[in-house]
Amino acid sequence: MNLNWTVASCPARIDLFGGWTDTPPICYSIEGAVVNAAITINEKHPITAKGRRIPQKVIKLIEEDKSSQNPAQFIRSLKDLENYRDPSLPGALFKACLIGSGFVNPSGPLLELQLQSTGIEIRTCSELPHGSGLGTSSILASCIIAVLWKLKNSKITIENEKLFHTVLKTEELLTTGGGWQDQVGGVVGGVKIGRCSNGSSFRITYEKIDSNISLLNENLKLIYTGKTRLAKNLLETVLQNWQNGEPEVTSALEELRLGSVECVRALQTEDMTLLGQCLSRYWYLKKILAKDAEPPHVSRLLNLIQPHTYGACLAGAGGGGFLIILVKRAKDFEKIRSIINNSQDPEIRQCSLYDLKIDTCGLKVTSENNSE
Repeated sequence: MNLNWTVASCPARIDLFGGWTDTPPICYSIEGAVVNAAITINEKHPITAKGRRIPQKVIKLIEEDKSSQNPAQFIRSLKDLENYRDPSLPGALFKACLIGSGFVNPSGPLLELQLQSTGIEIRTCSELPHGSGLGTSSILASCIIAVLWKLKNSKITIENEKLFHTVLKTEELLTTGGGWQDQVGGVVGGVKIGRCSNGSSFRITYEKIDSNISLLNENLKLIYTGKTRLAKNLLETVLQNWQNGEPEVTSALEELRLGSVECVRALQTEDMTLLGQCLSRYWYLKKILAKDAEPPHVSRLLNLIQPHTYGACLAGAGGGGFLIILVKRAKDFEKIRSIINNSQDPEIRQCSLYDLKIDTCGLKVTSENNSE
């Protein structure tokens, strides 16, 4: 029995335009288009999963997240999988991955028979705070599913499009909903535009964008706002408004879809002023869709740093997490740091700054010797 670890790691992602057009059932009605980029934090992939075969016929999960103190969980029977639809419970994402990936059939024979001769141990880790807005849940699911597929068949080639669709299915099982842009953003390195075709032939595709990575590394920065949120809460509101046919929401979604082309042009021509305008316009449209997307202290922070940025936008659905900013010059990042550190506003003072780098690799799957 091979006891070595199979390790999958991914960058996080920042969305630059078009988010919400990738979200079911919206993306089944319109042709979604999202511009995003894979990023490292502190020059490393912040999201990882690793797995190995173990002699015991059980499934063992250890969550090693910095923010999590959860003990090891053991899945010994199919009954232990029944609570996968509650995303607030520890291990729910992993359980949904087991089912969504096809590793375990919840309606099949006894778990012991499905595992055949060995069990598995999976360890997951995210260096990002909960509710970061950087696509952690879907990207972690991508890593877990890649590991599960490799444990089942070590010779398998991980196909990006198949992985995109499997993660989308897994998020639906988990009941968090969510779109496809997160897995595209983390699995595929670099800056790209993801698209989906609507109708019966629904497909998720992507195209790399020829952009100046060094320039983006110099100008794109992150501010953690100190406030977390679960995207599901905002998602339910947006979908309800869309299903009610509210004209403002329908119009915003159409501009999000069409405006991605302008964002691509800004990246291709290295026009930081235009890119900043796209980023700020993106944030304006997000706030139309989700009225509570901007916490009050983020509004105050944006006013303070506006002279030093071309544009800014809360990552993901908004409501908290990371603020993406496009600074005018490298020294402006330090000026913003000083503004935050010297603020008399306690909510602004709790914000923290992060440097980012565009990651050109994307998903990495490797083998690691077992040191235990």
